[in-house]
Amino acid sequence: MANPFHVLKELLRLRRECANARKLVDQAPGDQTANAALAAALRALGEWERRTPFTQTAALRHYEEAVALYRKLDDPLTLAHTIRHLGLVHEEAGRLEYAEKNYDEALAIYRDHATADTLDYANTVRYPAAIKERLGKTEESARLWEEACQRYEGVGIHAGVAEAAGRMTLFSLATDDLDAARGWLEKARDAAEKTGDAKTNDFIAEVEARLNNGDRSK
Repeated sequence: MANPFHVLKELLRLRRECANARKLVDQAPGDQTANAALAAALRALGEWERRTPFTQTAALRHYEEAVALYRKLDDPLTLAHTIRHLGLVHEEAGRLEYAEKNYDEALAIYRDHATADTLDYANTVRYPAAIKERLGKTEESARLWEEACQRYEGVGIHAGVAEAAGRMTLFSLATDDLDAARGWLEKARDAAEKTGDAKTNDFIAEVEARLNNGDRSK
């Protein structure tokens, strides 16, 4: 558990940085450099608040302000990343439809502007895959999980491959496509072993048990 003194100290530091950045914008409202600095400060503050108890409402406000600033700046991938994290604030508060909207917009921006496969791109595919699964949008979710698996594989993130392939195993099992389920499970198991991560391996073991038992619920 984080040291409460450290958490408070860092929160106050980030708020001071925001206040200083805001003063510079107030002095020169049209200065792109000043606006970019304020947007970055708001992102950093919002992320800290998102992870800190009792400050999630402030996190929402600061992420929304950061998004509004980035919409005026020529930095589309940072805009997409910020929108995705705004979606996290909504998801963690149980506002799944709002989160889905943010995740979808972030992915659309990546599709328009990304020029290379990166971990951020893979993550930007993963989040709408997961939220659509929670919302019962099975076909959309499965397409995105399959893409996420390919993108994580392309950047060598074994945990991402294991999770996505595990989800695809369950989707295939739910549609009685046992051959596909076994193929996805083999990929998931191989990736999980490479992670050395207990949580990832536990998830894949659960997926394998469900396949062996014929449990078709997702």
